[in-house]
Amino acid sequence: MSMPLRSIRSRLLGLVLATVVPFTALIGAGLWSQWRGDQAAAIQRATAEARLLAAQVDDHIGNLANLLRGLALAVSTDPAEVAANDALLRRVKAESPSFVGEISVFSLAGENIGTSSQAGRFYAGDRRYFREILAGQRLAIGDVVRARVLGVWVVSVARPVVDEAGRLRGVIAVGTLLEHFQDALRVKGLPGGSVISIVDQNGDVVARNIDEANWIGRNLGDWPSVARHIAAKEISELVTWPDGVERITGASMAHGAPWLVSVGLPKEVAFAAVAARLGWSVLFILGTLVATSAIAWMLSGRIARPLRQLGRDAAALAAGNLGHRSAIRSGDEVGALADNFNRMAESLERRQDEARSAADELRKAKDTLAAVIDASPVGIICSSPERRLLLWSRGAAVRPCPQGRDHPRHRAQAHAQGRLAGRRPRRRGADAQSRRHRPQRRLGL
Repeated sequence: MSMPLRSIRSRLLGLVLATVVPFTALIGAGLWSQWRGDQAAAIQRATAEARLLAAQVDDHIGNLANLLRGLALAVSTDPAEVAANDALLRRVKAESPSFVGEISVFSLAGENIGTSSQAGRFYAGDRRYFREILAGQRLAIGDVVRARVLGVWVVSVARPVVDEAGRLRGVIAVGTLLEHFQDALRVKGLPGGSVISIVDQNGDVVARNIDEANWIGRNLGDWPSVARHIAAKEISELVTWPDGVERITGASMAHGAPWLVSVGLPKEVAFAAVAARLGWSVLFILGTLVATSAIAWMLSGRIARPLRQLGRDAAALAAGNLGHRSAIRSGDEVGALADNFNRMAESLERRQDEARSAADELRKAKDTLAAVIDASPVGIICSSPERRLLLWSRGAAVRPCPQGRDHPRHRAQAHAQGRLAGRRPRRRGADAQSRRHRPQRRLGL
C-alpha cells in the first residue's frame, strides 16, 4: 500500500515541477532576450562613445590648427629674430594646457629659428610633417615619436608660415604630449574597466587611458582586429583586444586626423542588469518551488493518510472481521469511498448473518426430520444409488423383510442390524444429537 501512496506524492511533486519548469523556462527566455538587448545596447553605446571621442580628437586638432594659424602670423622667419620668436612662443606655452608640448618655428632648411623649450633646439628636416608641408599641405600631422629634446612621446601638428604674397617662408609646429593627451578628452561616465585606445593610420598607439606608459608608441598594425577596424573606419563588435581581454568594442575614425578611436566596454556591462534580475529570478523561482512543493507535500499527505487507513480497513475486512468500519469522515472523494466501504461491510455482515440463520434453520429442520424418521414405527431406509446406506430408522433394523434374504431390503436390514449390533441403547435425545453429527445422514436428506 505504501508504493501507491508514494506514487501519489511523487505525482503531485511532479505536477509542481511540471508547472514550475515552463515558468522557469519562460523567465530564462526573457532573461536571454534582455541580455541580447543589453548587449546590443552596450555595442551601440561603445560606438556612440567612440564617435564622441573621435569628435573630441577633431576638436583638439582644430584647436591646435587655430593656435598655429595665429602664431604663423606673429612669428618671424628671419633668423635674426630667434630671440623674439623664443619669447613669444614661451609666453604662449605658459598659457597652454599641460598636454601641449613644444612649439617650434623652422626655416625651409629645417633649422629651428624659434622654440618654447628651454632644453634646446632640434633639426626637423627629416620629420614627416615637415616634408608634407614643403610638399604643399596646409596641415600635417606627424608620426608617434619620442621628442629629441624632452625624450617623451609626442605627435606634432604643423602648418606653413607664408608671407604677404602667400609664398612659403617656414614651418611652425606644436607637439602634443601623449602621456597627457587623455586630459584633452572627456572620458567620464564610462563603466569601470572600460578602455580607450587611439591608434594612427600605421597602427601606432597614440593614447590609452589605462597603463598608457606601456602602450603608447607600440605598433598594433599586425593585430587582426586593429587592421580590420582601421580599414572599416567605423565598426562595432565583441572582439578580443591586444591585451587578451574580450570587450564590447566600438571604433570610429576621426576626421581631423587619421586616427582610429576605439572604446572597449567590459562584457559585464551587458550582464549587469541581467545578473541583478537573474539573482532575483532565481530567488523567486526557488521560493516558488519550495512553497509549491510544501503545499503539494501537505496535500499529498492529506490524500495518502485516508487511503492508508482505507488499506488497513480493507485488510481487517479481508481477515474476516465483517463488523469493522472505517472511521474516515470527509466531504471529498475519499470520504465517499469510505462511506461506500462501510456500506459494503454492512452488506457483507448482513449476508453472513442471514447465511448463519438459514444454516441454523436448516440444521433444525434436519434434526426434526431425523427425529421423526427415527421415531416412526415403519421401517425407513435411505440409500444412495450405489446402495450406500445413508439413513435408517429403528423399525427398519428390527423388522424382517417379507421378500426373503436375497431382497435388497433384507440386505439393507441386515446391514443396519450389523451396524446397530454391539451398541448400547441411547436416549432418543442422545441418538438425535449423534445423528446430527453424521454427515452421511445430512447428505441423504
